[in-house]
Amino acid sequence: TGGTYQYRVCAVDEDAVLNNKTYTDTIKVTPSVGKTTGLKAANYNYNTVKLSWTKQSGVTGYQIYQYNSKTKKYVKVKTVSSKYNYAYIKSLKNGSTYKFKVRAYLKGSKTLYGSYSSVVSVKVAVPTPTVKTSVTYNSAKLSWSKVKDADGYRIYKYDSAKKKWVTAVKSTTKTSYTFKSLKTGTTYSYRVKAYQKTSKNTYWSSYKT
Repeated sequence: TGGTYQYRVCAVDEDAVLNNKTYTDTIKVTPSVGKTTGLKAANYNYNTVKLSWTKQSGVTGYQIYQYNSKTKKYVKVKTVSSKYNYAYIKSLKNGSTYKFKVRAYLKGSKTLYGSYSSVVSVKVAVPTPTVKTSVTYNSAKLSWSKVKDADGYRIYKYDSAKKKWVTAVKSTTKTSYTFKSLKTGTTYSYRVKAYQKTSKNTYWSSYKT
């Protein structure tokens, strides 16, 4: 990698007559570290995001850069070895949006760098649970994906009489709940939020109805 090589080609007949050879034009190639692709960002908990990308072969590792809105420049915040195609960026501010990009590098007599990935943007928050439902003639079971580091979940239901959302289950650590004694043929609406507590605050996920 990083060296320059030259090639040319000539055609010979089946008797391998090499007189009066005619060559193609010479081409020069320089093997290099490839561009990092497939960069994705996802919420991990209230102050951490997980970055992942497509793994490259033949590299030493990856450098992660974060955009600094004050200096308007990208700053290297982490380096991981080639064993990993992901990284966790911690100590971020809940509710704030961050931008990241990644590049691969190869160490040798000199360090070579690949092109930066496309930039990804992510708003830091507790991940949103994915909710599924199953129903019988008079019940509805909600089940949702487990959220990493969540301390619990709150379930809301829509009160059609009051025309507003009300708390149905204030807190549960389980990942399912069944509402019973419902009226057959009636439509009910629910929401599930995950939350994470710290010594000072409680942070909430968003939700889907």
